[in-house]
Amino acid sequence: MKCPVDSGRTDTYDFMKPVLKSTKLENCGGNWFGRNELERIQNLSERDYTEEIAQLSNLVDQAYAVALAKQNPPVNCPSCNGQMERKEQEYCSQCIIDTCP
Repeated sequence: MKCPVDSGRTDTYDFMKPVLKSTKLENCGGNWFGRNELERIQNLSERDYTEEIAQLSNLVDQAYAVALAKQNPPVNCPSCNGQMERKEQEYCSQCIIDTCP
């Protein structure tokens, strides 16, 4: 599989061994998860907000980066070649994901 953003190389690795594998996108630094895998991760992970609280002062910079990321051109899904939908993973998560329609 090639990266849907820049057609770069990818590498599969154990993300939450043995639960699931992820694909690391080498050039852009992103990760590729299959359908419903983000939901599986959220259901398995307990949330410890210690790191988030420590980074509160950096939220403006992160919000600006998210706004810029939303303006990037759309990419096509490497599985079905359909145009992917860009959205924020969760409200105010500042994590932009491209999802297959």
